[in-house]
Amino acid sequence: MRNEDVEKRINRMIELHSTMNFKKNSVVPNDGCMVINMLADPNNREYELWEDGVSFAIGRSGNHRGVAMRLNITALATYCQMHQLAYKTEDENETEPMFGSLEEIINDLNAEQQVQHCRLVNMAELKVYIYWKKLQKFTDEKGYILLDTADMPEGDYFVEPFISETFVTGCNPELMSERLIWLRNNILHKKLTDFASDINVPTEVYAQFEEGTFQLPLIVKRIMDTYPWVDEKWLLGCK
Repeated sequence: MRNEDVEKRINRMIELHSTMNFKKNSVVPNDGCMVINMLADPNNREYELWEDGVSFAIGRSGNHRGVAMRLNITALATYCQMHQLAYKTEDENETEPMFGSLEEIINDLNAEQQVQHCRLVNMAELKVYIYWKKLQKFTDEKGYILLDTADMPEGDYFVEPFISETFVTGCNPELMSERLIWLRNNILHKKLTDFASDINVPTEVYAQFEEGTFQLPLIVKRIMDTYPWVDEKWLLGCK
């Protein structure tokens, strides 16, 4: 598990991105991807890790550069495990592991002020989970099942190299929050505690959702299940 804080990684990402020549090098992804990390295997062979907001791409670096492969997060985790890759640090002689126990990962993520949520891959099951820092809980990949740490499977975990901003696809967080408050107050005439109870979500969790602290798909699903007449696209701020 990496110990370098997110701010340093972002600065490193910007540095790498600014030094790459996208046009002259046809084998690297040039359709909106950017380098987010440099990796190395046990023989110190370097790899470039790219991200475009949807998927990842990885390939050899330097004179051995080949065609970069596009991978989803589980395939990336498998590839990195197979090749025993680790994060390169500012010290060229040191690397940071890409895998760790759940306890190690939680401790590191809780120490990172900029991290609010991120995806993890359980390597035994190759299953994706999402860690929600403010809740100190996990969900499944779709965000529909809420889990405590004790409910999580054992084994090593791989942490998403790049932190996603939201897990409710296509939503406008600020507008969604405004419309949800308006719906609850003016149409349903519900207090926050009553509304949270109606949709079967803990009050403290729903309160943070309504404030726009995070966008948890589970809550959107519960709202639509309880009030199927609500236009979901309107609620998400898509129209």
